Amino acid sequence: MEEFKKTPRSLSYRGEALEQIPLTGTTSVPEGGAHPQKRRSGSLIRGFSVLLFAAALAGAYLAAPAVTGLDYVRIHRLEMKGDTAKVPLPRLKEVVELELEGKSYFTTDIAAVRAAAETVPWVKHASVRRIWPDRIEIDITVYEAAAQLEDGRLISIEGKLFSANPEEGAEARNLPTFSCAAEDVPELLRRYRRFTSLFGDLPFRITALSLSDRGSWSLVIQGPRIPPTRVELGRDTAGSPVEERVRQVAAAYPRMEELLGGPPSSIDARYRRAIAAGKVDRKALESYLEENARAEEKKEPAALPAENPAEAPEAPQAQEALQAGPDAHSPDNDQESASDADDSADSTELEAQENTPTERSEVSHEAAEGK
Repeated sequence: MEEFKKTPRSLSYRGEALEQIPLTGTTSVPEGGAHPQKRRSGSLIRGFSVLLFAAALAGAYLAAPAVTGLDYVRIHRLEMKGDTAKVPLPRLKEVVELELEGKSYFTTDIAAVRAAAETVPWVKHASVRRIWPDRIEIDITVYEAAAQLEDGRLISIEGKLFSANPEEGAEARNLPTFSCAAEDVPELLRRYRRFTSLFGDLPFRITALSLSDRGSWSLVIQGPRIPPTRVELGRDTAGSPVEERVRQVAAAYPRMEELLGGPPSSIDARYRRAIAAGKVDRKALESYLEENARAEEKKEPAALPAENPAEAPEAPQAQEALQAGPDAHSPDNDQESASDADDSADSTELEAQENTPTERSEVSHEAAEGK
């Protein structure tokens, strides 16, 4: 019996191909595509959709100026969150108003407003957002000052330099002054904190810290009953680091006051086996105490407030309507102590209120620790 072989489009009979014959009343569909009428109708639908979309875009483009130009959505108010003592709202408004002039809720450039706000003194970071329908809110983060560089710039608690008026920051009115190159600021801030901790509860604080070009350290201490007193520390060496000399001064200071009958006028810790202390300047001490007493009587801020004053409370949110339209000291050289002076001793240019002592007293480390 002969076998039949069935294929999708032909019947094989004895090796000969026979074409398939469509049934009566049916319409043949071309191979590889839809019916011509269906293809034409699909093309018409797609073309009509494209026309509708283009018409919508054109309408939106033509209507945009009318919508964005409505007074209802034009920016009329500026709101601010943050420290208004350091950054008064009128000052912020003056800077950002140029970026908001004639702008609406839709057309305001948020990035440009933020960049302008961050140029205001004390502003560390600004966050800007729109509030429907006609307001802009700016949330500012301000710097906290830790010290002041000798050129007048302030130093943040992160060790970054910025420019601002110290009188506008509560914590910036009695800042220590740093004398150093700008790139050394982070190191001085670290040393300042370390030296402060070493002095502990002694009745003074560091009011100035200096690092000379040759790497010599010095500082000035001051307290309610201690006039500004310069302390020479010299350079860091392998056998005598500056931090160790600060620790020795802290341990010896009460003994120096006892031996001299008052606060020494100067301290030199650049010696290997002793600390040189200048004789008490009675006249300068008396004048200093009288000045502090007068300040207390007038109920003025104390000459030396706490080292870390309390931070000012955060000011409430402020808002404002936008207007329409647009002596240098060095160890003695003619005495025996000069031969014992640390080779790292160096003179510095740190300004301090001091008087050249006419007499000097040396306190050995052993005597100070034996107290």
